[in-house]
Amino acid sequence: WTVGVLSPFFTWKEGSVDEKAPEISELLPIRLVDNDLSHARVQGDIAILLYLDGSYGPMAADASAAEAPSQVQKAHQYTRLLETESLLQGWREQPVKVKPFRATLALWDIYASEDLFIAGPKISVADLAFWPVLREIVNEWGDGIESPNLKAYYNRVEALENVKKVLDDGQEKEKKEEGDKKLEAG
Repeated sequence: WTVGVLSPFFTWKEGSVDEKAPEISELLPIRLVDNDLSHARVQGDIAILLYLDGSYGPMAADASAAEAPSQVQKAHQYTRLLETESLLQGWREQPVKVKPFRATLALWDIYASEDLFIAGPKISVADLAFWPVLREIVNEWGDGIESPNLKAYYNRVEALENVKKVLDDGQEKEKKEEGDKKLEAG
């Protein structure tokens, strides 16, 4: 189970939100409380991904040594996980600075050429952070991405059964919402 805290509590007094209202942080942290015996608490999106990967991923205690990634693969996973944040910020910057952003994509194209997935031979926490960002870029730019290895990586991840299931579920939800809107309008 998880616990999330959205904002500090305050009340509307005398019709004003400003009166005795606490400051609300612009960066509200996401928090995970694990259901293990100690109810481990983890705060922050990256910390939660790393915690879940370390506790329940291929490096978990019940995984065989053969399944565990090498030190180099772990270094690539965690470094590329953090680099994804910079990629996302560059992508969402308005306006996108195309030339420097293409240079960043060229670096990711090299990463994609090194192995089957972005940080090794098996899907990892780095892929779980990176692929959705890449999908957003592909949806916007389409064939404008001039990175053959990234295109191959994108298609490889998109073809995974779990990814197809998530994408299919999302498309079904969108179709249902569109149908509901048409019914309401009609």
